[in-house]
Amino acid sequence: MDIKIRDIKNYLEPITKKTPTCYPEDSLDRALSRTTSSHESVLVLDENKNMIGIVSPYLALFKSRLPFTAQVKSAMIKPPNITPNTLLTKVAELMLAHRTISFPIFEGENANYLITADGIMKFILDSDLIGVIGKYIKIQKPVIVQTTTTAKKVYQIMKNENASRVLLVNKYGTLKGIVTRKDIFPYLTKPTTKQRVKTGGTSKSPNARNAKSSMFSFELTGRLEFPISAIAKSPLHIHEKEPIEKIIERLLTSDYKSIVLTDEQEKPTGIISIRNVIEALTQLKPEEVIKIDIRNQAEIPEQDIDFIFNKLQAIAKSLNKMNSVKDIFLRIVKDRNAAGRAQFFEMSCSIRFFSGDEIFAKITTRNYKRDLTQLKEKIRKEAEKKFKK
Repeated sequence: MDIKIRDIKNYLEPITKKTPTCYPEDSLDRALSRTTSSHESVLVLDENKNMIGIVSPYLALFKSRLPFTAQVKSAMIKPPNITPNTLLTKVAELMLAHRTISFPIFEGENANYLITADGIMKFILDSDLIGVIGKYIKIQKPVIVQTTTTAKKVYQIMKNENASRVLLVNKYGTLKGIVTRKDIFPYLTKPTTKQRVKTGGTSKSPNARNAKSSMFSFELTGRLEFPISAIAKSPLHIHEKEPIEKIIERLLTSDYKSIVLTDEQEKPTGIISIRNVIEALTQLKPEEVIKIDIRNQAEIPEQDIDFIFNKLQAIAKSLNKMNSVKDIFLRIVKDRNAAGRAQFFEMSCSIRFFSGDEIFAKITTRNYKRDLTQLKEKIRKEAEKKFKK
């Protein structure tokens, strides 16, 4: 599928004063207080209100486990260079890699629109792609607990299973509720004295006047000694034997982020989330061709060049999760001793991205096949410095 962002302009969200924004010196609490999802990104602006990065609630609080008092700049990442010419399937891949459901769309140095998961879902509905995507939907095995289970126990289960939601059942196994990561996390924290009332605070954030009092200072799992059913919500559910197209349509036409599949006794047998739909969308991507140029000035055997080429392809695939790779150039030279025998091999790698960014890494080694892992690690670190700062 070669649909590009410019082809779905009507499904993009304009960046307005209501779009969540913040400054690098703001606290994470202040920055994330206006988000509606743990995967919604916040735009980071400089003093001239130019966008310089994004911050994700999930990456900052749930993965990196930074305190709410940490400054935004400690969690800010450089957004991938998504333009009107970027493939929709590529955006889906980036959303999965960054665990984020919204990204800015760049036209030159400016960004006036966002591409969101909601916008993508609406496009899928309107373009009759449900039947195609349905073939690639993977039904997930749900994490299930009893309604009498304590919130503290559920929290531990979610951490151990890396689950974003759990289903609640009664003693007969009948579906009774659902709890998400976003529902339970506020109960893990203790408000500070200054945060017990709603206030706009003194932050210079452009959204400070409307910021909620959701600041927290530290986790307090002792406050979770209550039945999880106390904070459960009613889930969207459907019979497991319904056609997959109908199941997906039911999910995408609702305000829910997941739909539970049940049997005749209303016992949960599976679950499909918006993330699963995005994963299915990536299966429609056309084959990517990344130019890889290897200058074999060391005259190493051709079979070894093939081995190195395959390794570079794997590196490109990994880097594509951060930003779109344009091409890779690798130069291999050897340093000979007085007898004319090669003592060391120097491998210099330059990687260019469609965003205009470039990274460089070099190693000197006696065994170029074995030590390719060192080159890969150097490339990874350079990419993280470039795109995760």
